[in-house]
Amino acid sequence: MSSPRPILPVVLASILLLCSIGGAQAPQVGDPAPPFELKDWLSLGELTPPTNDGLVGKVVMIEFWGGWCGPCMRAMPKVQSLHDKFREKDLVVLAITYETPDVVSPVLDKQGWTMIVGSDPEKKVIGSYGVKSWPTTFVIGKDGRVAYVGSPYGAEQAVESALGLESSPAVLLTAWLEILAGSDREAQRSALERLNEKATSDFDLRGWARAQGGETAETAAATDLDGSKALDRCCAVWKKNGNGRQELLDDLANAAPESFDLSSWVTETFGKTYPLTSREMKELLARQQWDMAIDAIANRRPKGSVVAIAVKDKSLREHCKKRFPECRNFAKKAIMALHWPMQQRVPKDNEAFWAEISVSGMSMSEDRKSITGVMIGGELVTRSAAPRWIHDRLAAAIIMEAFAEESAPALRTLDKQVEKEHQKILAPLEQQYGASE
Repeated sequence: MSSPRPILPVVLASILLLCSIGGAQAPQVGDPAPPFELKDWLSLGELTPPTNDGLVGKVVMIEFWGGWCGPCMRAMPKVQSLHDKFREKDLVVLAITYETPDVVSPVLDKQGWTMIVGSDPEKKVIGSYGVKSWPTTFVIGKDGRVAYVGSPYGAEQAVESALGLESSPAVLLTAWLEILAGSDREAQRSALERLNEKATSDFDLRGWARAQGGETAETAAATDLDGSKALDRCCAVWKKNGNGRQELLDDLANAAPESFDLSSWVTETFGKTYPLTSREMKELLARQQWDMAIDAIANRRPKGSVVAIAVKDKSLREHCKKRFPECRNFAKKAIMALHWPMQQRVPKDNEAFWAEISVSGMSMSEDRKSITGVMIGGELVTRSAAPRWIHDRLAAAIIMEAFAEESAPALRTLDKQVEKEHQKILAPLEQQYGASE
C-alpha cells in the first residue's frame, strides 16, 4: 500500500504573503534563538512577560500569524491544540502578530484562544526572525537554540522531540504494559495518557507482537483474532508479571490484525480505567481548556454530578455556542472526503463538491493517483483515521450543543446519536453528489 505523503496545500501555497522586512536572515536549526521580548503581550493573566532568559529550560513555540491571513487563521486551532496538549509539560506557545492590541484583541475574544499573544507593530521580533511568509513557526529547545523552522502543521513532532517525549505507539504500548506489573498508579496513568495521545487507527498489532518476541508458525494463520480482546488479555497477563505472556505473543504474532484501531481501544480503556472526576473537570475549566473538557466528557464516562459542573460553567457555555456549528461542519467535510475522494468516487457535480468541502490542503499517495488525506481545521485527516475523527467531532458537537442550551447531554446513548447524525449528514450529500455516471 502506498504511504501518505503530505504535500503543501495548494490553497495555502497560492496565498502565502511576503513580508517586507529589511533583509534579516531567518535563524536556522541549531542557531541561538533571537530575542522575542515585546512591550505588548495579551492573554498573560498573572504570568510574567516572556523573555529568552526567563524561559530557559522550557520549550518555546513561536507562531507568527495575523488576523488578516487566511492560512494563519486556519492553522490557529492546531496551534491552540498544541498549547492545550503540552502546556503542563513545559511548552510555552507565543503567537506574535504585527497587528496592534486594539486590532487583535477582538479576534482573541471571538476565537477564545488561551495561548500568549504578542503584538509587534514595529516588527522588531518579526524582523529578527526573518519572517517572510505567513504563518511561520519556530520551536526553540530547552537550551535556547532553534529546533524547528517551518509550518505549524509540522511542528508537533519537533515539540515532542524538544520535550523529550517518546512518540512511537509501539514503544508506548510496550512501556505501558510493562508498568502494569508494578503498583505505581500515577506512572501507569501517565503512560496510558501518552499512549492515548499517539495511538493510531492503523496500528500493526501483529508486527508489534513479533517485535516483542512472538514466534510465527510455519503455516501462516488467517487474520481472525479480535485485536481488542487480545489486548484486554495482554493487560491481564502483564499485570501478573508475564505468566502466559509468550503464548499470547505467539497468538498475536500469527493472527493479530496488521491494521488495528489502537486509538479507539486505548480511548475506551482509558475511559474505563480513569473516569473523569469532579476535580479534573474543575481544573480543565479553570485552565480554560474547553475542547479538552468536551473530549473528556465524551470519552471518560463521567458521573452526572461531573457533567453538572460543566453545564453550570458560563464560559464553557459561551465557547460551546461558538464552536458546535464549526465542529459539526468539520465532521461534514470529513464525511464528504471519506465517502468520495478517499473512496475514489467522483461526485456528480465535481465543481460544486469541492467548493462545498473547501479543504485547505490534502495528501496524496506516492503515485499521486489517490487522495489519502485532507486538511480540516488545522489537522490532516487520513483515510484510516477519518471514521474515528468524524465520530469524535460529531460527539463533541452533540455535547456542545446541549451545553449551549444549558442542558446535560445524554451520554449513555452518545454513540447512537453520533451514528444517527452521521447518516443525517450523509443522506442529502448522497442525493446531491451520488456517483458520477
